[in-house]
This record gives sequence, structure tokens and C-alpha cells, in this order.
Amino acid sequence: MGERWLLVLDGSTGVCSTALLRATTTDNDESTLDTSLGTDEPWTVVADRNEADGRAQARVLLRLIDEMLSEVGQDSSSLDAVVVGTGPGTFTGVRITVATARALSLSLSVPVLGVSTLAALAAGGAMGFAGRNVAEKFPQMLIPVIDARRQQVFYGVYRRSEAGGAAAGVASQQRWVRTGPFEVCDRGEFAERAALEADGSQKDKAAGAAIEVVGESEALAPGLQDGMVFRQTPVRAEWLVRGQDRLAEPGTLPEGDRILPWLERTRCMGRSEIRLLQPHRVPGSPGTPESIKPVYVRSPDADLHITKMRDPWASAKTER
Repeated sequence: MGERWLLVLDGSTGVCSTALLRATTTDNDESTLDTSLGTDEPWTVVADRNEADGRAQARVLLRLIDEMLSEVGQDSSSLDAVVVGTGPGTFTGVRITVATARALSLSLSVPVLGVSTLAALAAGGAMGFAGRNVAEKFPQMLIPVIDARRQQVFYGVYRRSEAGGAAAGVASQQRWVRTGPFEVCDRGEFAERAALEADGSQKDKAAGAAIEVVGESEALAPGLQDGMVFRQTPVRAEWLVRGQDRLAEPGTLPEGDRILPWLERTRCMGRSEIRLLQPHRVPGSPGTPESIKPVYVRSPDADLHITKMRDPWASAKTER
């Protein structure tokens, strides 16, 4: 029986989060579930670290990775893939975390995938519905929010899919469909924007909250209206993988419910085969370091400062 190891990283917020996930396969490369840890998930968290030092990812990330690998008696050569949070979030944090994941992929010749940190929050929110068994108790919309600084928030909108028939009332089979691009707005405008996303049927209080907002702090979403609730949900790196099967993301890249099948195909390959194949992938194709790009919903602060800088030659031109 062979073991497969997956490293996940996120540094988009004030918390630097890492996790080490394990999958177990038989000698025939048929997936088995690690029931010894009490889970039916294909990937099980065996070690994690969450450190509230989001401004020092460059100093913290590699130490946390080393601590986790030491905890389970492995080293970096045991890793089979890396998944990294691509933001949106703090500009420096996202850049450092993405650069670290790319470097690990290149040095270890293993595939790397990028997943939005907002999608990770949405997955954590979706997994939080595990105790609910009646469809009417599920909100119609799930909105993850992340601090964007400048009194703004990044957010995404996921609508509950009505597909599934009788299974629609089973928490583990609920699907949440992202209906548009990630956005940014002032905190004071967020509640109004969320209300505009809801139609009359979704505002029906008889079915419970129409909108559930998930994020690290309720201060990110002030003034929520009737039919909206806030659930405090910290960003955890493991949700870049676990819970993603509950999300339907636009496009065809390995995101949302396409992540686990992609990782499963990788997992069924031998470690030596992965390392031989990786350098020959087309740059920019899924799994390559070039494919990992930070999610920028707005221009970085540096760009804004540059555009506001005064032209030192302007006065001279005017005098002429």
C-alpha cells in the first residue's frame, strides 16, 4: 500500500495557513479511504499549521512546511503535488505564497494547482452545512468575504443548485454554483450589493436565511439585512482541496468539483512517473508553475501610487 502526500498553502489573509493531506492507495492503484482517521474524504488532513503572522509569509511558510513534514516523518521528496491559494487578498502575501508553491513544484518536479482563497472560504462554508438534512434549511446563496484593506472587501457569489432531486436535502450533495467573477466593494456597500443579488423568493424568511455570508470577521460585512446571516469562518488551507467538490466553478480548469478528479488521476500515477512527466508538460497547462497566477480583483497599491505620482517634468513643460 502506497501513500500519497499533498501540500496546501495559503497566505492571502492575516493568517498564514498550511496543511499536509494524505491519500492511501492499494498496490493496484485503486483508491481506498483512510477510515482509521474517521473520514470518508479521499484526502485526509494529517498535519496543519495556522499562524497569525500574515505579513511575514516569507519567514513563516517554509518553517511551517518543515514542521509538518517532520511531524509525520517525511521530507519534501515525499510530496506528490502542491495546491496554493491564489487570493484575492494581501498583495505581498499572495505573491510570496504563489512564488513558494511554484518554487517547490520546479525543484521537486511535482504538479501545482492554484485555487482562489474565496473558493476555499466557500468550501469551508459549504462543509459547515454538514448537520443539515432538510433542503429548506439551506440558504439560497453563499457569499465568502475577505478583507481587502482600505475599508473594502473581496467577495464571490455562489448560488445553491436545485439539481439533484431527492438528494437536494442532503448536505454532502449540495452544490454551490459561482455565478460571476469575484468582486470588490466598500464594506458599507456590501449589504446592499448582497441584497441586489437576491430576488423576491430568496428573501422569503419562512425558509430561513436567504443569504449566508462567511468570513473571518463580522466587521467585514456590517449592516446585513433581514434574510442575511454571517457565519465566522477562518481561512484554512485544507479547504483549497476538501469541500471543493461541493462547488461548481466557471470554466474548464481544475477548479471546484474538477479538482478532486484531476488530483485522482495524478494520484494513480507512480511517483517516478509524475516526476518524469512534469518537466515535459506544456508551460501554462494545468499543473505547471506557469499556470499559477495570483487573483487580482483590483490594481495593487503600488500601481495606484505610481499613477498618482506627479510628473517631475510637468512644470518645465508648462513653463515652455
